[in-house]
Amino acid sequence: MQFEIKGLKELTDALDPKRYKKVVTRVLNKLGSQSKTAISREVRNTYNIKKDRLDAGFYMRRATWENLAVLLRYSGKTPGLQRFDARTTNRGVTVRVLKIGGRKVVKGAFMPGKIIGIYKRVGKERFPIKRLYGPDIPGMVNTVGEDAAQRVLDEKADKILSHELEYELGKGR
Repeated sequence: MQFEIKGLKELTDALDPKRYKKVVTRVLNKLGSQSKTAISREVRNTYNIKKDRLDAGFYMRRATWENLAVLLRYSGKTPGLQRFDARTTNRGVTVRVLKIGGRKVVKGAFMPGKIIGIYKRVGKERFPIKRLYGPDIPGMVNTVGEDAAQRVLDEKADKILSHELEYELGKGR
């Protein structure tokens, strides 16, 4: 995802380069962290996943004076289906991946007592079995998070930019 903030080009003429870099770095870092929070909240509102499991895969490279860009990266292991509120029933295992809608039955699946995970047999034989996984975190973020990040930029970019500009100009240096 790439987003552009309007109004930064005009600042280069109004401020000296050192103050410009200070202001832009602070604005980008604040917008980046607020976007990260909004994306996390939106994904958790859509998918039935815990905050700590989701936020463990988030990485934010902050803006510096040399690199005036913020990078939000989402990675990590794909969560197993047992992370999505799994319950054993007579017909298999039910999971609730999305918060809207009901529970889905995974027919023929089972959760062994001593092993973590949901498994399904590959054929008629006892073995091999394969573990079942839910949607991956980058996929969740790409489907829901881009709108949340854009909304944060649209609503808060001007406000944060004017606040940081007032702060820098009010220092009296």
